[in-house]
Amino acid sequence: MKKILFGLIITTLLIVGCVPKQTNPPQIGDKIKDIAVKLVTDLSQGEFAKAANEYHYTTEMKKVINEQFMREQLWQPLIQTYGAFETITGTTASQTQGYDVISVKTTFAQAKLNLNIVFDQNKLIAGINYTPDLETETAKIPSGVIETEIKFGQKEWELPGTLTTPEKEGKYPVLVLVHGSGPNDRDETIGANKPFRDLAWGLAQKGVATLRYDKRTFVY
Repeated sequence: MKKILFGLIITTLLIVGCVPKQTNPPQIGDKIKDIAVKLVTDLSQGEFAKAANEYHYTTEMKKVINEQFMREQLWQPLIQTYGAFETITGTTASQTQGYDVISVKTTFAQAKLNLNIVFDQNKLIAGINYTPDLETETAKIPSGVIETEIKFGQKEWELPGTLTTPEKEGKYPVLVLVHGSGPNDRDETIGANKPFRDLAWGLAQKGVATLRYDKRTFVY
């Protein structure tokens, strides 16, 4: 009987020991856009310890990220240079060299900035930087070009898009502008640049219509 009980105890310990530990904190499953906005919000509210300790960084980032760095090296220089933080106005997504970049558009007292949160393929934060938001005003559609907002696809997964056509009536060839990898918007926005929008406008002026759309991973 003792041998049987001893065997059961050993077997139980082996089974418990084989249960894998949770290696992916819940945050990693969140959309990277949400993570980026949360991080910037924490920084703007002075939650520097939270920003340093409650997000998931790459090994290289962990070597430099701490509460003091977040306060003195990242946020305070922004305040000293651009004035008090005011609000978050939106986000854009882009991809560079295999990294996803979420640019959180912010307004400070003296400037509009993109706070860029860089994610690696494992959704770990691999970099934080900022760039001026050069496009503070909506660019004007050039003359001879018409844009129509549309939606397409199954109702529960509809994608918004823009149909850009020449102003003159007639039959035109139509191109569908397709994204690369990453959760990109219809304009393939990268910082202040919108290459798909510029391409669509230029083609319309040459007599070619285009359809561009927000990627599914950007919308949902």
